[in-house]
Amino acid sequence: MKTQNSPACERGLSHQVSQSVISERTPRHYWRGCHAAFAALLLLSACAAPDPYKRAIPPAISPIPAEFLVQKFNNRWPGSFKCTQTVILDFGPVTKTFVGYLAVDHTPADGAEPRVARFRLQGMTEQGVKMFDLAHNERDGDIVVLAPSDEIKGEALKSISRDIQRVFLLELSGEVEAKQEGNYDLVCRRTSTPAIHARGFLYDSSSDPSSPPLFRPRRNRFWLDSMMVTDDRGPLFSLDQFEPQKFAGPEYLPSTIVLRDSGRGSFPYKLTVRITDFKVVEKPFPEKTFFPNG
Repeated sequence: MKTQNSPACERGLSHQVSQSVISERTPRHYWRGCHAAFAALLLLSACAAPDPYKRAIPPAISPIPAEFLVQKFNNRWPGSFKCTQTVILDFGPVTKTFVGYLAVDHTPADGAEPRVARFRLQGMTEQGVKMFDLAHNERDGDIVVLAPSDEIKGEALKSISRDIQRVFLLELSGEVEAKQEGNYDLVCRRTSTPAIHARGFLYDSSSDPSSPPLFRPRRNRFWLDSMMVTDDRGPLFSLDQFEPQKFAGPEYLPSTIVLRDSGRGSFPYKLTVRITDFKVVEKPFPEKTFFPNG
């Protein structure tokens, strides 16, 4: 099948390609570093059993400016949403499962950038008993524990809050460069710590990205296939997205997300998030959602 250039590129972006997309003059050691990061991602994934989930299939692509990819990466999730998820934590021989009710507000404050992210997460046992209730406001940089429990508290709650941010709120900033590899776009930030190495592709959010790769004229969202975050000591965590699903709204989003933490400072663990219900919220949540006692 013949492929075509994305109309979005043809209309407003093609003139930026020569300036924004990495050329042959990009230092080879830069991309050797990116390839090394993805090799580390493969090695980290290979240490565990392969995930039995279906990946999305990238369509044939044309060069995309790095700035455009960064914008789409940072908006890969809707601005405000709520979802229900089953969370499975594999920690050595121990497996814990809970149901999470998550509300995320990631919209600009009065249209200004950078955005202020905040979320509220309630964790319940599979039998419906509340395990914890926490809120996070990026502006304050900490979490508010509304309902701690004897089973999950302290450092465990901080880890849960951190992983929610890793999955739903992590953004690219600073000097970012992009390159094509096959039908994937590689987006790397290596000028600051931690470094982010993301692999994905643009897709039409109203078309199933796991279907055969056809030309899709409205490629308006970035599908994050995999990501590795590293520092000068090596990998911190990896993330993979699977199983595109159309929830109540018009968009396809990942229904299964697997995060592997390298265990820096503790022990390695695997976190599997299975989204069972997802709703986009048209207006930002009221303040009491995130500050119920304030």
